[in-house]
Amino acid sequence: MHEKTDLPQPGVWHIPGSGQTKITIDLVHEYNKITPSDRGALDRLLRRIIHPASGPCRVQPPMMIEYGVNTTIGPNTFINFGVTILDTTTVTIGEWVQIGPNCNLITVTHPVDDYEMRREGWEIAHPITIGNGVWLGANVTVLPGVTIGDNAVIGAGSVVTKDIPANAIAVGVPARVTRFVDPQRSERDQLREQ
Repeated sequence: MHEKTDLPQPGVWHIPGSGQTKITIDLVHEYNKITPSDRGALDRLLRRIIHPASGPCRVQPPMMIEYGVNTTIGPNTFINFGVTILDTTTVTIGEWVQIGPNCNLITVTHPVDDYEMRREGWEIAHPITIGNGVWLGANVTVLPGVTIGDNAVIGAGSVVTKDIPANAIAVGVPARVTRFVDPQRSERDQLREQ
């Protein structure tokens, strides 16, 4: 199941057509038909879809993953429903990550200036890396080649076009760092007051 024989190489123009996507799309279709409360069945099938080095994690159906074998998800990560992962090349998601509903992780892009190449279906992919403890709010899109550092927070609806440093809070289209996580402003203090 986890063969990497005919997968596109990162940073190399190619025309898609891997047999892996045909296998994955059927598995994802099956995954999306499972009752969300049947964690055992979801976990077993997810293990067949994503990279075998992935840890125990939760991905709420429905979801869409293009290749599967190119996506590694760290332990204790939660991905809410509606995620789309176009993993033409590697997508690495760290531990304890929270990904909100309807997020998109897109490793692939098409020619901008060459209409003929675009019409012929050429594409190129660059890896995405999401560090440990990151939170992506609802409807965040992460574009090709982006790295998001550990413990960063990306606000809902943001489009991440460039790397985001660790502990940064970034929002907007395109996402821009507005400040850094401040341990002095910890919500845990509010918990103690309740």
